[in-house]
Amino acid sequence: MNNNNSSGFNGLPGGGRYGTNGAFFSQTEGSFFWVKEGNSSDEANYRAMFYGYNFFENFISSKKIGFAIRCIKTYLPEITTTAASSITSTSVASGGNITFDGNDPITARGICWNTTGNPTIADTKTTDGIGKGIFNSSITGLTPGTTYYICAYATNSVGTAYGNVITFKTTATKPTLTTVAVTEITANSATSGGNISNDGGATVLARGLCWSTNPNPTTDSFKTTDGAGPGTFSSALTNLASGTIYYVRAYATNNIGTSYGNEVSFSTPSVYASFISDASKSVVSTNTFVHFRTTIPFVSDESQDFNLTADNSIVTDLDNLVLATSTKDGIAEKTFEGYGLGLLGTDYTFEFSLPTYVGLDGITNQNSFVTLNAATNVLTVNPGPSAYDRKPLVKVQLKSMTGNLLATAYIKFKIIAL
Repeated sequence: MNNNNSSGFNGLPGGGRYGTNGAFFSQTEGSFFWVKEGNSSDEANYRAMFYGYNFFENFISSKKIGFAIRCIKTYLPEITTTAASSITSTSVASGGNITFDGNDPITARGICWNTTGNPTIADTKTTDGIGKGIFNSSITGLTPGTTYYICAYATNSVGTAYGNVITFKTTATKPTLTTVAVTEITANSATSGGNISNDGGATVLARGLCWSTNPNPTTDSFKTTDGAGPGTFSSALTNLASGTIYYVRAYATNNIGTSYGNEVSFSTPSVYASFISDASKSVVSTNTFVHFRTTIPFVSDESQDFNLTADNSIVTDLDNLVLATSTKDGIAEKTFEGYGLGLLGTDYTFEFSLPTYVGLDGITNQNSFVTLNAATNVLTVNPGPSAYDRKPLVKVQLKSMTGNLLATAYIKFKIIAL
């Protein structure tokens, strides 16, 4: 055939050698190249180039003849993928067996994988040495509960060959989540939540918050139920006790089990609304001052005047009286003074009581949320969050030392958390 040397191949005329007597031939005239294994056990194909001729012909010759060069065609490697084993939630073991290197050195080999099918080295892969034969691969960093496709690969100068594709699924695990910081803390409620960053490869069936007055709360403690699935969620903690330390953890449950976020602790504020009379002294002054006071721990001193009257009217509404805050000496008090009665030089006493006082709903007795000690005239708030925002009414009677009723007043308080 005609040869235009499009490949750029060059070969010096080295001739050949007879296998029968060892004599050399055509050493300056031609070059001879074995091109494949042969047509039979005794013969093989070869090509010949002769000096001064423009052809490169194919011939058949006895394998007993020796030629200067043997041309070997290269191919893609042949490889199989090893079955997946040691499957966990994030890893698997596999490998490959390169049974034929394609007559060319193997320069790279390993396992490639994806989650969509027919993986190639353009996807994630391992690199496990060179050369043909058996090799092992360790695949890590996988996602729990996920189906993967893996296959072995081998690369030579011709290209990259792939083994059979194997499918497997990583095992599921418990969800991964964190607990959100607690906010909007009141004496009986707070807000928190969680963030489920990984469902563990299985559907999150329940999620929420659990809390206790002891560390490491579980779903056997108080808990909320706030939907399902991964992502962020918010929870409201209710019916808390005032002045109490709570421990909170977010939780998430799938079919593998329940896992918990980091523990967060917080304290609900205490609620105070104590009322005490200045009954140790009957008041004698030019203006007949009538003294009584509220004692509220950690609240600043503050005074407010009101007049006792004889017509049982509500003298003043002290809704916001207990809102002031301070840390003066750990205890503070409020003093209320009534004056202007014009009863000079006479000793007086106070009597305090809790009349029935129905709130705006027309049903609830506001005074059922407080207790008045008749001996000490100390008014205390009954335990429980239901007392917050109630407005008890204290009846104050001014009497002479002989027991004569001189005046009556009513003081309304608002119970709040401090």
